[in-house]
Amino acid sequence: MSHVHALHAASATFFHARVIAADGERFAVAYDAGRSWVDVAAGCLLFPQVGDTVLVSFADSGYVLTVLRRGDAAACEMRFEGDLKITVANGRLDLSGEHGVALDAHAGLTVRADAAAIRLGRAHLHCDELAVVGGRVHAAWGESALVTERQFVAAAHAETRLGESVRHVAGHDEQVAGSMRQTVCADWTVQAHDASVIAARRVTVDADEQIQLG
Repeated sequence: MSHVHALHAASATFFHARVIAADGERFAVAYDAGRSWVDVAAGCLLFPQVGDTVLVSFADSGYVLTVLRRGDAAACEMRFEGDLKITVANGRLDLSGEHGVALDAHAGLTVRADAAAIRLGRAHLHCDELAVVGGRVHAAWGESALVTERQFVAAAHAETRLGESVRHVAGHDEQVAGSMRQTVCADWTVQAHDASVIAARRVTVDADEQIQLG
């Protein structure tokens, strides 16, 4: 294919062209004056595809300035070299996708905000390791379930208030405390195959009305 120059060194000629081939970052285009290989201009936001109608310019070199019409319904691509920063002055930035928004941050993702609000109909989070650090956390759920192979909880002070509670331990259960007190307003029943009460100094069984053994 021949490279067509219909201009002087200080001027440029523009054509509507159709992309007919691609070789990496270079594209072959066909237009009224012929065919040529061109590069993509730095200001061309939409990356060309074969079959697209584009605006090209020719001076010392040929460039695709912009994509005028897509050749098919393939996904559009915006490609940049190096770091990219988008700044919105005196306004806000909205991203909207009718069929969804996908974000792929290969090396890492950093999000900073003074405040954040997220509203989701359904969410699924999968990660190999998660660390959450903060000053205070509050969670309110209609129903929650936690399934884990191993759990460790450490707290300087812990308080639990329940309407009803059922606890099943398939294996061994052990409690170690500096001191312990249980207060039961109604009945208290302990049922075991064998039961032992061992005290280093004293065991006291007391009742206001009656003590029954056996």
